Amino acid sequence: MTIGITPAQRAAIKQTEALSMWRRGIKVPERDVLDVLAEAVLSGAPIEPSFQAMVNLIITKAAVEGKLPDHLHGAPSGSRGDRDAEQVAGAYFELLDKGVPSERAKDALTRDFKIGKRQVERLVKSGRRWHGDTKDARDQRRRLNALLAEIEGGIDGYGQSRPASSSPEADDPHPLGLGGLTRAEALQRLAEAINPPRLSD
Repeated sequence: MTIGITPAQRAAIKQTEALSMWRRGIKVPERDVLDVLAEAVLSGAPIEPSFQAMVNLIITKAAVEGKLPDHLHGAPSGSRGDRDAEQVAGAYFELLDKGVPSERAKDALTRDFKIGKRQVERLVKSGRRWHGDTKDARDQRRRLNALLAEIEGGIDGYGQSRPASSSPEADDPHPLGLGGLTRAEALQRLAEAINPPRLSD
């Protein structure tokens, strides 16, 4: 017997996972948090107040930086560190959903990422929670990612950068949206709030 999980239930589970990681002082990828928010909103799931507080910090940081967080985190492209579970699992499920048999998909990822087959299996198992267990769930995630990419195309909604302001406020060292801080101070404060120090046991 297979028990189905609705998108709203999945969004609630992901909120709980993200909050649990955050409370334990484990870095939660910011883009993943936004993906969970989008899934909750699109599926009509209730949004936990603590989760909304985390999202508010990330959105504020994005407003200060002028861009949404990237999907790939941390290490430079091509290094071992950028082959995280989400990326490898995503590539694996892309192949599966195109009809490639599981073993051939693992072999392809072994070549593409230059890692062992067992490591591919471990990373897929670890990253599975962010992609969904069914093709329908993964297709929903792809539609969500496409929507977020469209939004990222430009804050004005038309895929164009905003023109530089010629108003006197453009030279203001503490412009609106930074809470009276410099951009660097605001980003530092947000980074500390989003990724609190790990709690000692």
